[in-house]
Amino acid sequence: MKLSVKNSGQWLLVAVLSSPVTTQAEGVFSLGLGAFKGASEYKQTKGKIYTIPFVSYDSEIFSASTLSASYHMPLSHSFWFDATAALRLQGFDETLSAYTKGLAERESSIDAGFAANYLSEYLGLVRLHVMHDVSDTHQGYDVKLSYQYPLNLQAWEITPSIFVQHESDKLVDYYYGVRSNEVEAWRTSYQGRSALRYGAGINITYSFAQNWSLFMMADIVQFSEGITDSPLVDTDTTLYSGLGVYYSF
Repeated sequence: MKLSVKNSGQWLLVAVLSSPVTTQAEGVFSLGLGAFKGASEYKQTKGKIYTIPFVSYDSEIFSASTLSASYHMPLSHSFWFDATAALRLQGFDETLSAYTKGLAERESSIDAGFAANYLSEYLGLVRLHVMHDVSDTHQGYDVKLSYQYPLNLQAWEITPSIFVQHESDKLVDYYYGVRSNEVEAWRTSYQGRSALRYGAGINITYSFAQNWSLFMMADIVQFSEGITDSPLVDTDTTLYSGLGVYYSF
């Protein structure tokens, strides 16, 4: 089967799949609203909902949105580098659940780095990115390798994916560690260790009217022991999901 790829407005996936598969030379603007559910791996919670109004612009050279910005450096038709800055939608405050009461807030960070992309019309997209905190929030980094295979089926674009991600000890400790002043009889101290998260996902874009599209995504993620050993976490598998609508012109 021949692979067809197009701009799919993947603004909602900046913490999971951080850039569109392709862009258009003349540039495309999009306006929309989305919601993303995360943080469901934390104990005694069903997760946190992020509601995200957004504006985005995508072209062959530059992409920017409410959540990220990338400068694209093409080396060939199939291979290019990205210089990227993005908001990491992660974290919580003590109101997340009864178990997080008394914990200092863990904030979202601004991360920046580079990505290498290889796109084959028949084999799909392979992407390797390295991102580091530049906001002095967690002071850590992550390295992610992902594979996507976009399918363009008339009004539908369906993109299954798989990925593996390494997170540094500082990143894990910030979001999953328990500091000495946060210890309770029922919550032990924990210093986070570097960890892996890996999984599979699907992104679906449906063009339901001229210039209007509906976006849906779901990722199932498995955590390694550096995360699951945290007393804040009570599962080794979680589901992230999102839904949005946008207008492109």
